[in-house]
Amino acid sequence: MASPPDDVLCRRFGVPHLHRLHNNENPLGPPPAAARVLRDWPSDPAIIYPQGDGWHLRHRLAAARAMTAFRCPGWLRVSLGASPVMEAFAGALAEVLEGG
Repeated sequence: MASPPDDVLCRRFGVPHLHRLHNNENPLGPPPAAARVLRDWPSDPAIIYPQGDGWHLRHRLAAARAMTAFRCPGWLRVSLGASPVMEAFAGALAEVLEGG
C-alpha cells in the first residue's frame, strides 16, 4: 500500500523534511566518484529509460561470464528497482518451500 505524501507525513510527525529511503533515495546524494561520472556522461544516452527486462544487458552479462546456453539469460535477474527482485525472490522461495 502506498504511503501518504510527504507533506501529510511531515505534519503527522512534526518534522520539516523526510528522508524516504524506501524510494531508493539517498539523503546524502551520490558519492563524489558517481557524481563525476554522471556529470561527464553524454546526455543523449542518459535520457533513455532502461528496458524493464534488461534483455540486452542480461545477454551481455551472460556472454561476459561465459554462461552456458542452459543458464543464459533466464537465470539472470535485472530490475529497475529492488521491489521486483524481492518479489521474484519471495516467489521462488515460496515455490521451494511448497515443494514445487
